[in-house]
Amino acid sequence: MDGTYFLPTMQWDVNAWFGQSLENKPLIAINAEGHIFVTDPEGFRILEFDAEGKFIRAWGDYGVGPSGIGLAGGVAVDAEGRVWVSDAGNQRIMRFVLP
Repeated sequence: MDGTYFLPTMQWDVNAWFGQSLENKPLIAINAEGHIFVTDPEGFRILEFDAEGKFIRAWGDYGVGPSGIGLAGGVAVDAEGRVWVSDAGNQRIMRFVLP
């Protein structure tokens, strides 16, 4: 290495990810407005923050029905701003259209 170090330009605490499970690994996606979407696998939810780290909203709850999440395994945002979540616990992909 040439002695160059990379330091974060911004960080904030997230009230999640306390478990020791190997499945409890957060994944992130960012939309065109800079909003950050983070999985909270053991919380069965998705967290949204603005570009400055301000909490916007969370959605999801444990369940097998249409609105439940078994294990949020991944998250992505498409060109239209829809949020896609892979639900490993219920073996499905879910699409969310945000207000």
